[in-house]
Amino acid sequence: MKIKPVLLAVIACMATCNAITATANTYGHGDSFYNKKDQGWFWYEPEQKPAPKPKPKKPKPKKDVVIENNSKPTTKNVQITVKWLRDNIPRLRDEAIDYPTYENVQRYMYAQRLMLDKASKFSSVSMEVSKLDPTLNEELRRPGHQNALIQYGDQRRTASYQALKEISKKVGIFFFFKSTCQYCHQQAPILYKLQQQTGLQVLPISVDGKMIPGNPWKDYFVTDTYGKLTQKLHVMVYPTMYLVTKDGSKMINVAAGLTSFDELANRIIVIGKQQKWISQVDYQKAQHVREIELVKDPNKPITLDENKIYNDPKYLSKQLKKQFEERYSGKERGELAFGGDAK
Repeated sequence: MKIKPVLLAVIACMATCNAITATANTYGHGDSFYNKKDQGWFWYEPEQKPAPKPKPKKPKPKKDVVIENNSKPTTKNVQITVKWLRDNIPRLRDEAIDYPTYENVQRYMYAQRLMLDKASKFSSVSMEVSKLDPTLNEELRRPGHQNALIQYGDQRRTASYQALKEISKKVGIFFFFKSTCQYCHQQAPILYKLQQQTGLQVLPISVDGKMIPGNPWKDYFVTDTYGKLTQKLHVMVYPTMYLVTKDGSKMINVAAGLTSFDELANRIIVIGKQQKWISQVDYQKAQHVREIELVKDPNKPITLDENKIYNDPKYLSKQLKKQFEERYSGKERGELAFGGDAK
């Protein structure tokens, strides 16, 4: 039986289609490439996300085992020293204020009373030591007895005049004033008295070219109307006084504004000590309270045996007293005598 050419062509076409379908099923996971034409030529399969892992279950916390402690708390003893009181009185006070029960307030007041007793005892012994130990006796610095104090005052004034006379050999005073300045009118007689009693020469300098009414120096004065000297010395207040060495090498401000006789004299003596125009002994004799110190230079450290300081109560006292006696046993011993140089 002969098959017609048309029928053969149909059979061949069907066979070809079946082969293509089989190939597509093999490489395209069952989906025809032609069925995805709407995705274009460059489509790709999205990656599938892995399924989430199940979260591990947290173990249930174990219940704490409570062990009852029936033992009594241990007793801790403390020494009620000044340090303990200083550290704990504020705490006791605060508790008494926050919770003012009878017991809390009583506890605080007892602690406070104990601290006061310790301080009172310390004060009493301190007075005994200062009176019986000559090195620590404050009478060396300023006498306390009335008769001795009167005598000391007379000697101090005499020593002050002597110190000022010694200073007057090296310096004089520039007195800057204005003729219309009322404070300058009061300062002029004070300076004139200082000049008459100590020999310190005063040079009145008028900044306005006129003299003070009732000038104690009469017509003796100089002018600085152009302000050359006042600008050089930065004079801003009237009256102003300067100490000036006789060679003009030093000009030191001693006072600005109205200053009393005693205050002016004390300042001049202090400057005299600083400039070494008078000795340390002469300076101390002119002071109301003498600067008598244990050691010669308190700014320098003292080296001692630390173990002995704490273990031997007499060690520190002996060492400092020794330095005091060595300092005032020589030419500086005169500082300890109220009536002049010691024998």
